Amino acid sequence: MFWPIALLSVSIAAYNGVFVGRIGRIAPLVTRRLPLVDRFGWTAVNDVARLTIAAASQLLFLLALVLITGVDIVASLRWNPPLIAAGALLGIAEMGLSSFLAHVLMRTITSAAPSRFVGGLDDWLVVARGGWMRYFTNAVRITPRWYLLSVALLYVAVEELVFRATILTYLLPHGTVQALVYSVLAFTVVQVLHTPSWKTGMFPALGAIVVGFVHGWLFLVTGDVTPLIVAHFTFFVAAVW
Repeated sequence: MFWPIALLSVSIAAYNGVFVGRIGRIAPLVTRRLPLVDRFGWTAVNDVARLTIAAASQLLFLLALVLITGVDIVASLRWNPPLIAAGALLGIAEMGLSSFLAHVLMRTITSAAPSRFVGGLDDWLVVARGGWMRYFTNAVRITPRWYLLSVALLYVAVEELVFRATILTYLLPHGTVQALVYSVLAFTVVQVLHTPSWKTGMFPALGAIVVGFVHGWLFLVTGDVTPLIVAHFTFFVAAVW
């Protein structure tokens, strides 16, 4: 069990800890060459560039991980319309549960130490949307919806294929519980790794825990990742819009 986990951990750490952290340096080089800056402003265009580079690099990481582990991810992509429809409903339910847990946690923290955390729940929500969600909210203002939705779909699809189809399948021979727990932990760490503060990372962490356990369990039961991609995409769209 040690070596498979070590292999996955090194691969995830190398990509998310090294490359993803440098997207902030790569994106301005691309943005500088785009004529859209004069029309829409540097920040919004740079955020679109960051999202596009992140989605493309995520896909390359998935391909590399498949080569390293030898997992057949195509076998987990199935066409089952009833399950796909259920996936959309699942995403809405997961978004509701994550929002409820975040609301409870924010109230608990502000009630326990009101002098340290000044401001109402609305202030917390503003801070939370200032993390990774800021790139999408800025991009929505200037990007055609079809493009942003395509980038978002690619991004969440790759996440499901990495953390469910690849990691769970690869670790399953070493124990179901161990595979599920590792998948959830890795998924959660990746979601909060580059958030600027614990406040901005709180909602992504809660969402990752909810989605990680639910999707992990469902994948272990069905072996089908397609409804989980739909659920994740629905969750994502509901969070941003």
